[in-house]
Amino acid sequence: MRIYKFRAWHEEDQVMIYDLNSPRLFHGVLQKDDYILMQFTGLLDQYGHEIYEGDILTYVFMYGISVSSCDITVIFQKGSFGYELFDQFGESEFIALNTEKYKIIGNIYQNPELLKET
Repeated sequence: MRIYKFRAWHEEDQVMIYDLNSPRLFHGVLQKDDYILMQFTGLLDQYGHEIYEGDILTYVFMYGISVSSCDITVIFQKGSFGYELFDQFGESEFIALNTEKYKIIGNIYQNPELLKET
C-alpha cells in the first residue's frame, strides 16, 4: 500500500513543516500560496530518514574499480522521483531513485549553498 506523505516549506517564515497528517492542516496549506509542498518518495536514506522531493543527497557508487560519490537533488519528473545527471556536453538524463544507499545532506530551501556543488 502506498503512503502519501508531504512536508511544506513556508517561504515567509523560512520554516519546514513536517507533520501534515491532519487533513485540516493539509488543506489549510494547500489554500495558501506561500507554502511549497514536497512529497515523500517512499524511500529512506542509509540512516532511516525519509527522502522527500527537494532533498539533496550524497550518492556513493562504483565507477569501474573505484568508489566515487556525487551530490544529487531529488525531483519529480516523468511520473517518478529521481535526479538529473549531466554529461560533459551539458546533456541531461533523468535517473530514477532506487534502493541504493543515499545520505541526506540537506534540502534546497534550508541549505541553498549546497546547490552550487550539485
